[in-house]
Amino acid sequence: MDTSEPPPIDPSQLPTRKPTWNRTIGVIALVFGILGLLGALIAPVSLAFTKKMMTTFEDQGADPDQIAEYLEKLTSLSYLSVTGLAILAILLSVGGFFLLKRNPLGAPLLQIWAVLKIVLGCYFNYRNYGLTQMQMKIQMSVDGMNAQAAEMTETITNVAVLGGMIFGILWLIALPVFLLIWLNRAKIKQEIQSWKD
Repeated sequence: MDTSEPPPIDPSQLPTRKPTWNRTIGVIALVFGILGLLGALIAPVSLAFTKKMMTTFEDQGADPDQIAEYLEKLTSLSYLSVTGLAILAILLSVGGFFLLKRNPLGAPLLQIWAVLKIVLGCYFNYRNYGLTQMQMKIQMSVDGMNAQAAEMTETITNVAVLGGMIFGILWLIALPVFLLIWLNRAKIKQEIQSWKD
């Protein structure tokens, strides 16, 4: 009976698995980038629908000057946000594609996207909050409520819209904050540097 031990294994001879985080994050970035671009392209349809809705409110007795002011602010913000969101979506898609291909340019592109997404996203969210309040005032002016009911409805609506804005900001910054933390880890930076070889 052979009681000899098997020969020792040299760890350098074991097959090494390549990390797959870049594929996972790259696919997520690519999917969100494409969805963001589609969202930016669909935004004009939403603007047209809102304009039609405001015409209905005007027919029901809402103040035309208030509606005109609202639509002017909404239109300028919509054009600005469509442009900003389209640029962000393209940046996210390209960064995700580069990350998938283990191209070191993917990391800085995604970090630039993350910072811009936080800044622009918070700005657009804040501006939308003001527009939503204006829209609610216009809607309540045609409902024919008594003053006390209208005031209570306005308070509840403002709290709900503020809660929505806060949740929206938290949702908006989740992926950017994750990417900024992940891509700045020493181990990940070292691995990205190795892609240049």
